[in-house]
Amino acid sequence: MDFLALLGGAFLLSVLHGLIPNHWVPFVLLGRDRGWRSNRVLMVTLLGGIAHISSTILIGVLIAVAGLAFSQRYEEVMRWLGPAILLGVGLWVFWRGRRCHHGHHHAEPFSHTEACHHDDNEGLENRQRRLDTRDMTAIGALLLMMFLSPCLELEFYYLSAVPLGWKGIAAVSVIYMLVTVGTMLVAVGSAARGLRQLRWSFFEKHERKIGGAVLILLALWWAFFPL
Repeated sequence: MDFLALLGGAFLLSVLHGLIPNHWVPFVLLGRDRGWRSNRVLMVTLLGGIAHISSTILIGVLIAVAGLAFSQRYEEVMRWLGPAILLGVGLWVFWRGRRCHHGHHHAEPFSHTEACHHDDNEGLENRQRRLDTRDMTAIGALLLMMFLSPCLELEFYYLSAVPLGWKGIAAVSVIYMLVTVGTMLVAVGSAARGLRQLRWSFFEKHERKIGGAVLILLALWWAFFPL
């Protein structure tokens, strides 16, 4: 797989990943529940996205390091083993998507019902100006949830970067961080501007199937058009 194909695959996976409602809707609901202004919701979304992608990158780099060590000893075997593993993961993800009909889920600590029935007598102005203990607790729980739920599809895509060494690994990591977090911020910003009627549920319903299909295509590209 050449460098541009590697970057294109990482970009596509990142956009699809960031659009999953479970990656940004909790931040919208939390902001509504606590009466925050949009800039505060975006800041918390930024922190949550960084936490989520950081754990994904950490595990992905470990997978890539294992692939590098193996390829140095068994270069010819890795020539086919890498694409085969990526293909297997892609087929498994696609199969799960057909069975479950939804993407991987993060636990949502704030449901829409909770947001709508929150006590409005706490003082909206005060909550907009400063963070109280309940705000900090909610933010901490949400950030921890995001960190502890790394993305399988993004992690195993690191195997595609192995033939390019640390250059490819670093490039994939940068794209994951910038594009996924950026997509989450755009989704939250769109929701804040009244665009929630857009069919975001399409990405949640078909995320695994789309992600799996992308991994399958990239695995085939890697196998038949190696670097």
